[in-house]
Amino acid sequence: MKTAALTQNRRTRRAHRLSSAERGILNDAPAQRTSIDLAAVPPYLRDEWEHFKGYGWSDHRTAERLGIQPDTVNKWAQRLSERIARLEELARQQAEAQALEALAGDEAAHAGGAHLAVNAQAIAC
Repeated sequence: MKTAALTQNRRTRRAHRLSSAERGILNDAPAQRTSIDLAAVPPYLRDEWEHFKGYGWSDHRTAERLGIQPDTVNKWAQRLSERIARLEELARQQAEAQALEALAGDEAAHAGGAHLAVNAQAIAC
């Protein structure tokens, strides 16, 4: 290429450059994908998963590196949400059972206390 053509190319490239403000508008940060919870990852993979996520890798890239299908990662997340729902339901049921036991225990104590008072009066007579 001739020198004149090179100079022209440089001028054209310089003219078409964007300012930093314009680049900021065009290069908005990509939408952040939410990462799956570490508790969803099976225990045998958790250390390696944490290792690669420490480099800022996405779930997709980490799964690919570990030889895991992306739909498997989605299943892990779904199973975790189901597991959390089951645990919350179990905790609610246990709290209800304890409340019923406490209520039954209070009623028994009141009933037993009344019988003791009646027995004490009968013995005193």
